[in-house]
Amino acid sequence: MGRPKDPLTPYRMRALKGGKDGSITYAVTYLGGRSVNGRRSSNIAFWGHLTEGLCFEPMLRFQLLPDSEKRKYIFPPEWDISRAFETVYTRKEPGVVHDGDDMIRIYGDALLLDRLADRYGVKEDLTAVFGEETAGKIISVACYLILVDKTLAHYESVARVRWFPCTEGLGAASITLLSQSITQEQIGRFKKLRVARAGEGCQWFGVDSTSVTSYAKGIGDVTWGHNKEGDKARQLNMMVVYSFTSGLPAHYMKLAGGLPDSRSLRLLREELLSAGTPPAGYIFDRAYLTDENLDYVVPMGLKCIFMARYDRNVIKEAIADAGRDERIVREGEFIKDEECYAMEYVFPYSYKEEGSGPGRGESLPQRLIVIFRPDVKGEETIAISKDIADLSASAEGHMKDGVPVDDALRRRYARYLDASYDEAGRITGFSVPDSRRAEAFARCGFHAFVCCNMPKDEYPASEVLRWYSKRDVQEKTFCYMKSWQQGRRLRASTEGSVTGRLFILFVALILNSALHVEYGRSQWLKENYLSPWDVLDSLMCVRLHEYRGRTPKVSEFFGEALDIFDELGLEVPAGCRPKSRMKPKKPLTKAQKMGKRKSGSLH
Repeated sequence: MGRPKDPLTPYRMRALKGGKDGSITYAVTYLGGRSVNGRRSSNIAFWGHLTEGLCFEPMLRFQLLPDSEKRKYIFPPEWDISRAFETVYTRKEPGVVHDGDDMIRIYGDALLLDRLADRYGVKEDLTAVFGEETAGKIISVACYLILVDKTLAHYESVARVRWFPCTEGLGAASITLLSQSITQEQIGRFKKLRVARAGEGCQWFGVDSTSVTSYAKGIGDVTWGHNKEGDKARQLNMMVVYSFTSGLPAHYMKLAGGLPDSRSLRLLREELLSAGTPPAGYIFDRAYLTDENLDYVVPMGLKCIFMARYDRNVIKEAIADAGRDERIVREGEFIKDEECYAMEYVFPYSYKEEGSGPGRGESLPQRLIVIFRPDVKGEETIAISKDIADLSASAEGHMKDGVPVDDALRRRYARYLDASYDEAGRITGFSVPDSRRAEAFARCGFHAFVCCNMPKDEYPASEVLRWYSKRDVQEKTFCYMKSWQQGRRLRASTEGSVTGRLFILFVALILNSALHVEYGRSQWLKENYLSPWDVLDSLMCVRLHEYRGRTPKVSEFFGEALDIFDELGLEVPAGCRPKSRMKPKKPLTKAQKMGKRKSGSLH
């Protein structure tokens, strides 16, 4: 006679090791039964698992049982069953519970920027300097500058419909206080961290500056004058140093509005040395090519590439020689990748040491590289011809109407016209000298570089041109800052506010540049989206749902939003990825998006 069955066996809880490495302990019960082939087997029911302290964590199937059914189960005495009678309705959700008003906010675009702040170390560096709370506020304001085409006075109202990493406690007044709390010491520490990141493997830094209009009065760096957009207003200068390896801004300086670019190189070099900049070369535009700067960089052995100005006689003579009977085409080096020709000359330079008396001192000639682009020559020739025609028509109209000409227009006329004026400033006659026209046409398609401390065998003309062409990205970032980030006019009225706002503008420039770097690296994004603006627009469908007493929930990522995050390798919030999905929907073509833009802006 067999052993009688225990009627309580289906209710006796037992521990069962599971998982690939046996690291999970399940709470199970054994149910009697027979398989189809007649062999005895045990059916196992899983009801929960045990934590390290033998605390029973019920699964959903156990939580959904009625209390009368739960009481039938027999647990070992050493188990902690305090959570056995919890239900899905009484169990507290993990995470921070929302205690504000019910809101549904746009989430995806700001989340993308926040993820990029993590990837490129911006959040880590800000946290190391300012602490987690202030770092979140700075990143939030930076995201606002990128995503919202409104002044910061609207931050509080916009935050009701758009999510930012730090929404609570930020408004127009608190943003001003945040700006004023940022000190020079903190800015210096942050710039050192960014330079250290950018310096890893960096071969060249690009240096350029732009003017920022400011409404502040009585501030040392804000001076009255014409900014680089032609506006006559109070302004200051912002010099930015870019890493051509990472494509991100690495350093910046706030300078007086009236300080020429050529006089700022020594100050910049001192700051970069203080920030621990690794050995690298520097690339400058034509405003920095002065004898004073050459006297500084050549003796120090700094590798530098300067775009040359046309007003130097040595540059004019080199271009004239290269263009004579198209000599540069016949004898120069053809650079296939850039579709241009290059010819090398000597840039006569002599170093004059301070206190050495009259004379130029020791001769230290540098390299002069002349570049000729045949396709650009035709475009520039047509542009100059149109400019001459427009100026001639303008001068003819002023002379006919007897209207006086202001100083700005006189300077424009003097570029190509020989004009005479009476005492009242009215034009009495003008002509277009053939020599001036010929000189302008002769340099069409040409530009030149001065290379310091760069041997020809180590840095051929093709290498010089390849690195200098990366300045195009640097120029575009200033356009982003002036338009997209609302950085053309700085709405701050005190020294502390100006310093802080400029710093936040720099942080936004890093995030903006990071977005463009990711866009430029992805062939899929470039094929399916017109610009990074369209990438951000496609993420606005992702929403954050917040209800009082509940933890916030993110709507499911689907379609283009999921494709973008996967393409960039960014983490989708937990629980927002669909378990299965249909074939991804093909994004709109560029032509379709252009048509959509005509009917209404995507951003």
